Amino acid sequence: MKTSVVVPTLNSIEDIKTCITALKKQTLKHSIVVVANGAIDGTQRYLANEHPDVTVLSYVKPLGFAGAVNAGIKFSLENGYKYIALLNNDAVADKIWLETLVETIAKASDTGIVTSKIRHLGSNKLDSTGDYYTSWLLPYPRGRGVKDRGQYDSREEVVSASGGASIYSAELFKSIGLFDEDFYAYYEDVDISLRAHHRGWKVVYEPKAIVEHKIGGTSSGIRGFTTLQTMKNLPLLYLKNVPSRLLFRYWWKFAIAHSLFFMKAFTRFQGYYALKGVILSVILTPSKLIARRHILKRSVLSTSDFDKLLVHDLPPNARMLRKLRKMVTRR
Repeated sequence: MKTSVVVPTLNSIEDIKTCITALKKQTLKHSIVVVANGAIDGTQRYLANEHPDVTVLSYVKPLGFAGAVNAGIKFSLENGYKYIALLNNDAVADKIWLETLVETIAKASDTGIVTSKIRHLGSNKLDSTGDYYTSWLLPYPRGRGVKDRGQYDSREEVVSASGGASIYSAELFKSIGLFDEDFYAYYEDVDISLRAHHRGWKVVYEPKAIVEHKIGGTSSGIRGFTTLQTMKNLPLLYLKNVPSRLLFRYWWKFAIAHSLFFMKAFTRFQGYYALKGVILSVILTPSKLIARRHILKRSVLSTSDFDKLLVHDLPPNARMLRKLRKMVTRR
């Protein structure tokens, strides 16, 4: 089964060296497509000299995660690949990672995405075992920050797959489209997973497919990046994908959460980035409402079906919101 692995990278040559070395040790034959996403650190020269069999797609202007992986996905689709895996440049894959993902996604024709067990690099702590989406319209990675004691060692369906280490069926992209490049980075993987559910595809977590990930390896060096993308993308995510009745039912929860995130950004001297994110979200809203109509019109999910996908609680790390809820409940 013809499989490619798309690796987006931005000025992280040491990370890409480690990433590619691990991919070359995979037990399943595959092709590697590196998307040099505005890289000016010698990544292209290194790959040309040390790994001439790796396909390199170079772009002068950074495309963001969504734009970069889309470039690799388009290349893979044009060249007839059946399965397309995505892997962060700061991730190191176990040698059976890809083989395990392919075996799992090939087992059922309605499985469109399979995601991995992602651990912190050099640690036994988990980063993600599949992402969930809450009735507060906030996504979160299951298991993040807890020690891996085997508590997530069962293959199961999840709401969303991490774009940093997952495999996708080419048929899925043909049926629902690629990643939404307006998201740029953050939650674009949740968006495509929700769109997959709307069209009847399953998203599966495979615990035997293991990668280690350097958390925030790329984004941590860009001031305000996470704040801006979070404030911009969270509203776009629910506007595109949440059925109308649930949108009206849960909007107030999201409004409280988003407002708290906004205020907290100012306490961390990132108010400018938070405000910019909100403004960009407003600008993008009309196009997302058009996309929403297209998604929901073709959806095979009822409102009840979508509601069952949600976790009816706050994300585990939402400490401020939990405190606020507790105060209100006491009254």
